[in-house]
Amino acid sequence: MCPLSKSHRQSRPHRLSAPCVRRRLHGYTLLELTVAGSVAAVVTAGALLTLQFNERMTAGKIVAEHMLRLSAAVVRYKELYHKELTRLPPICGQSSYAVGLSKAGPDLSAVAPARPLCSVERRGSPAVFMDNGLQPSVADLQAFGLLESGFDPRLVLPLMPAVPVKRADTSGAPSTLDAPAEFGILIAAVCLESGASTLLPPTPPSPHEPDPCGFQASGGHADLVSTVFNIRPYDVGGDRFGSGARLGAMLQALGGQGFMAQLGSDGQLRAYKGQSVLPNPVTAPTLNGAAGLPGIVAAHHRSVPSEFTMRDGSNPPTQDWNFANRALNHVSTLGVDGLATLGSVKVGNNLSVSGNAEVDGDVTIDGAAAVTGRVVMTGGASLYGASSVEHLGMRSIQSIGDACSTRHHSFAQDDQNLEQLMMCHNTKWVRIAAATPAAPPPPAASQRPGFHFRLSERGFRGLLRFEVIYRQNGSTYSAKSPEYSQTGATWSWTPDASNQQIVLLVAQIHAGQNGWVSIMRRPLDDDLYRTKGKCYNILSTAYPFPVDHSCN
Repeated sequence: MCPLSKSHRQSRPHRLSAPCVRRRLHGYTLLELTVAGSVAAVVTAGALLTLQFNERMTAGKIVAEHMLRLSAAVVRYKELYHKELTRLPPICGQSSYAVGLSKAGPDLSAVAPARPLCSVERRGSPAVFMDNGLQPSVADLQAFGLLESGFDPRLVLPLMPAVPVKRADTSGAPSTLDAPAEFGILIAAVCLESGASTLLPPTPPSPHEPDPCGFQASGGHADLVSTVFNIRPYDVGGDRFGSGARLGAMLQALGGQGFMAQLGSDGQLRAYKGQSVLPNPVTAPTLNGAAGLPGIVAAHHRSVPSEFTMRDGSNPPTQDWNFANRALNHVSTLGVDGLATLGSVKVGNNLSVSGNAEVDGDVTIDGAAAVTGRVVMTGGASLYGASSVEHLGMRSIQSIGDACSTRHHSFAQDDQNLEQLMMCHNTKWVRIAAATPAAPPPPAASQRPGFHFRLSERGFRGLLRFEVIYRQNGSTYSAKSPEYSQTGATWSWTPDASNQQIVLLVAQIHAGQNGWVSIMRRPLDDDLYRTKGKCYNILSTAYPFPVDHSCN
């Protein structure tokens, strides 16, 4: 028996027996074990809840990053096909997803070889088409080379049970076809003016009208907004440590692109703290019509005017370019609507100019140059080497002996004989004496009357000569007399053939530095030749050079 009284403990030293000690020790151990076990259970449960909470948040972040990858592919698609997408009718971007019965959508049916109204063709070959350019699927982006082939569009987070989301059929009519549990994509055009401010058209465009912003002719601009979302709603009925943790982590990971329709709200997509609001692409029927469906999470992106010019030309420059003396190589076709100022031009193959070409500097052409139109040279033309001219039209008509200047005209036609070419030599117009080709042998025909020239009076010093210009077989020939130096000089010439046509009778004197100058030019035709031909007695070398035919 263990002593417990005070008097007993005071009467002798306090010492407990072994059984008493063991009994007391056993009681303290059980109490401590009980407390320790309770604490351990609480800690374990908290650790498991924390681990589960972290796993749900991690899952939400991973799915959000998956959506951002898809959104980045859509952004690239908008950049490359901006022109084609802004020309599609608005109906192509209209969502048909709804609970129970879908809404109307775009008509994606077509009779070959025509393409659907909303179709977009991939650039390059072979030709690949997507049926709806404003609602591309993941498979469409993969076919266009904008998304890796291993990307999975399926929804992996828990979905809201018993919510039958439907989609329209291929004809665009409302239907009860089940919508897939995948990510959906919507793209819409926002019309802009040149200052990147929103443009409100005076009359809203028809949903089926192409080029809704009306800029196809005026060359305006439009932004493209895109929304990547889950077509089937996520489960939003759990507590904040369950589905709330997943969806909250998704919204946080999506950053500025993140939007979500929460339970108990009006169903609109709202950004963090409700800073922005977007229409929900998935609706459900209500007593007041239709409202957005909770549990929809979206990554929303709007393309703003880019400061960069796309290499495919879809985003044209807005200012003048300066290449800083760098080369622009491998240009297939260069179209210049205005003025092209070039320091030097080297054409390796063909140069085709359909309009006017003005060259202020030197032009060197190593090969053949063919000019089918008109060439105007105001500074003169210098030809070195052999030059062949098949047809040369002269617009300048001058008189022999008149003053001239090579700064204006170097060649001209004789006003008395337009077939005679003259050149400006020593500031005077002189005739170019063509090499007289050998006349064909005379045919056996009757001879025509000849010509006889006589100069009766000389009022000059120098040499005198006579000349007969005639045509035969389409060519022009010249018969010239010797040069005479005294009064009374005579010269006779008789045509060799009956088909020689006399064109011009000429008498010339050599006037010193001015060269040979005509003192008589008498155009003739056949009738005049037959009646007044034969004899020409030049009575005086003073103008108008009187002639007497009595010398025959």
